[in-house]
Amino acid sequence: MQAYFPAVRAGLRVPQNNEFDPNRDANDSRINPHFYDKLHFGALTLDGQGVPHYGPFAITLRTEMISNRATLFEENPVKFNEDHPPGRNKPVPYGYRSVWDERNKLAMAKLQPKIDPETADSEFADLLLEKTDAPDGFSDFIEVHIYGDVHPRAFEHIMAEVPQDDLDKLLWDRMKGRLNHFGISYQENAT
Repeated sequence: MQAYFPAVRAGLRVPQNNEFDPNRDANDSRINPHFYDKLHFGALTLDGQGVPHYGPFAITLRTEMISNRATLFEENPVKFNEDHPPGRNKPVPYGYRSVWDERNKLAMAKLQPKIDPETADSEFADLLLEKTDAPDGFSDFIEVHIYGDVHPRAFEHIMAEVPQDDLDKLLWDRMKGRLNHFGISYQENAT
């Protein structure tokens, strides 16, 4: 889960001169005009694991805390805009978004070409959220857009790679106490 625009406005994150940050406004505003800067971004997952290059933590949110303010989009807006270039009077085509309660329909429409009768149930998590970078630099997943603030009480579970750096370990150990305070379960994975 990521709150890029609020973090930049608060001075907690500095936009980088990379292939993504300079175009975030254009890409995200096309997909969610008028309120893109009030969104938290996540990825739909079946196994609780997140997009690997998004960081060492994956947060599972409580459905009841986000379902009435979450929508889903078929893919990362940067990738979508590359495949469907914007143009004058050219809105986002229909069929690439769903509300939370109909996320299964979006997933079925997107993944149908990748599923056949021999597809095992154990393969679905990796089909829904690609765990490695694709050749074009984009992991394939369904992006979740959550409007507004996300309070720690919305967190249900965190999967964490145990930090190697001593300072990061100290911060993570302190964070675990706060997670217990809010009743948030966690799982640590050695890197």
